[in-house]
Amino acid sequence: MSLIAFGLKLEQFIFTVYINMVTDRITVVNNKLNSWNEEANLKRNKIYYIGRNSFSIKFVSISFNLIEEMLKSIETVLAIIVFQTLISNFCYIVFAIWTYIYYYRILKDSQFLLRMIVWSANEFLSVILICYVCENLLTKRNETKSLVNKIVMNYDLPREARVQAKTLIEVVNACPMEIVIYGMFDVNITLILKFISVVTTCLIFLVQISHFV
Repeated sequence: MSLIAFGLKLEQFIFTVYINMVTDRITVVNNKLNSWNEEANLKRNKIYYIGRNSFSIKFVSISFNLIEEMLKSIETVLAIIVFQTLISNFCYIVFAIWTYIYYYRILKDSQFLLRMIVWSANEFLSVILICYVCENLLTKRNETKSLVNKIVMNYDLPREARVQAKTLIEVVNACPMEIVIYGMFDVNITLILKFISVVTTCLIFLVQISHFV
């Protein structure tokens, strides 16, 4: 049983590593876009080039699309990990709550409640970690859209640069960078609140039926 739990934790860690890898690549794109919004680059005749090496906004669009394809591949392969994490942790926590309610009347041990809380919190941490890395990915994607919009709205820039920036906005809009598990739920910060809400509902139900057991 411990080996299975360790395997699940390892898979969760691998998922977060891959999502952070995608986030780092978007960060690189954002750093490039941010450099175009600096005052030093506003004076250049060709704002869509940066430094000594040419790096056009069109190339950023291609890069962003490739990042989205990589994310979809990760989602397809590792979606089962997130699904297993949510289902197993939900079952573990509900089972812990039911165990406490059922045996507390017999054991009358206050430390038993503390152990259940610590154990449930430890299981819930993996859900928080997965939701956090996915939310961070969405934040970086929204930051990309904001930076590109600044380029589009800057009428001091060359027309070609603004046209390419408009194309990049279309690419960003077409790449939501969302992790959707089997079309059932989105993995982001709101999933934590939904998870807590469902667990709380089950807790209320278990407390009510415990009087008849």
